[in-house]
Amino acid sequence: MAPVSTGPRFRRRKSNAPRATSRKPDSGVPVAADADAAKEGDAPGSGSTTRVTRSRAARCRPGSQEPLLPPSERSRSRRTTLATDTAVRERKRIRANLIEEEKPLTKMEEVGGEEISSAPSSPLCEPYLPNDQEIDFDTIDLYKKKSKEFHKKRDGNPLARCSGFLIDWNETTKVGVVITSADIICSASSLDRWSGDDEYSYSAKVFVHLLDDTTVEGRLIYAQTHYNLALFEIIVESPVQIPNFTFNLNYAQQIFVLGRDENLCLSISHGKVQYCNPFLCGRHHYMYVDTATPKCALGGLVIDFEGSTVGIACQTHAFIPSSILIKCLHLWRKIQCIPRPQLGVKLSAIKFLDLPHIEMILRKIHICDGLIVEEVSSGSTIEKLGVRVGDIIQHLNGEWVSDTIQLEEMLLRLSEDHFDKGNGLNSTLDIKVGLFHIRNGARNTINLTTVVSENGEVVKRGSFAVSVPTREEISAMYTLQEATTGSPMLTTEERKPT
Repeated sequence: MAPVSTGPRFRRRKSNAPRATSRKPDSGVPVAADADAAKEGDAPGSGSTTRVTRSRAARCRPGSQEPLLPPSERSRSRRTTLATDTAVRERKRIRANLIEEEKPLTKMEEVGGEEISSAPSSPLCEPYLPNDQEIDFDTIDLYKKKSKEFHKKRDGNPLARCSGFLIDWNETTKVGVVITSADIICSASSLDRWSGDDEYSYSAKVFVHLLDDTTVEGRLIYAQTHYNLALFEIIVESPVQIPNFTFNLNYAQQIFVLGRDENLCLSISHGKVQYCNPFLCGRHHYMYVDTATPKCALGGLVIDFEGSTVGIACQTHAFIPSSILIKCLHLWRKIQCIPRPQLGVKLSAIKFLDLPHIEMILRKIHICDGLIVEEVSSGSTIEKLGVRVGDIIQHLNGEWVSDTIQLEEMLLRLSEDHFDKGNGLNSTLDIKVGLFHIRNGARNTINLTTVVSENGEVVKRGSFAVSVPTREEISAMYTLQEATTGSPMLTTEERKPT
């Protein structure tokens, strides 16, 4: 397995915010953010009790509730505690300065883009100062050094964490390419992937933490928001192992989802590939596993029992199969982008329905395979062509389609052929779609003009005003149905008693 085989971990950090007053962890006495205020309080020494002293001005202030001690007693008290408290005060002063320096920033920096910390392996542990009054100065110096190194690599508060893996490495230039989820640069996300409400920060700084405890900065070279993939270029000095992909993935097959937590520990979840349709908020290219995957596995490898890669984790239960992932990488290497025709509909496969539902469709309309239209985007071309919820798509350009994974593979092939003919992004592509209209029982083929884009497809259902039909309109609908079907409506009437 490659040194980064399971895990770019990514975080974004906020910056430039004022620090609040902190509380000293060892004494329970509030400590001001500045060093001068920290000097005024005493801390417990070895074998001494905790006490708080005030300045001469405070003790001599008129109306003070604390009685003044005679000068001789005050001098004697200072002499007895000075030897034990001087070293403790110095350590408290240093600790207060360190706390002040290391306070997290909370205000977002609006100029120059948002700053992020990330890692294809996972973020390193942040150094901390032990909660011990007898801590020596060598430990403090070491803490300051490690803390500076840590914050030099991470500017701001983390936005996201992801795993990831290398897909390419040049032995001569030492340049590698890491693939992970585009959630690492997502600054605002929506539960519905089709909503178009996700926002991305392409100028974010991303750092990749490798398994040999080295950290390198990743340069974003491409992000595809529909398939939610991000590619980063990094420098890797040591040779790495590239994952071995396989197309052999079946439903109910046992798979493993791999990830790395913030301590670089390997996280593994195990389950079976589910025989189901994509969730209504999920993309067509998603497949699902029957066990919850940890958050740290986002962007990590999905492998089979032989260790071959069968996909990349993308959501809690979802992953992108290798058949889609390999095709996306092939297009990126070939034309430096991943285009896709946008249909304007959400679909589900007939074969994943329950058996009574499949039998009913076969008995009523004599169709056993195809894609059911679940939603139609308001104002889209396919809506203007008369496609409605419940209609069935049977084939594209004469090629029959049975599930959404097969549909996405077909769309990627059509995009490649479209670019081979000299077309580019945001150009139009005509697709012949074979349909069955469920409302009138008619079959026809429509010529759908799509836009080939690398952006995430947006499907939003429109809202229409609905009014209750009048008695005359209902009577007219009954008459029309009798005329078109040739069979009268069955009605009941009250029988009068004889």
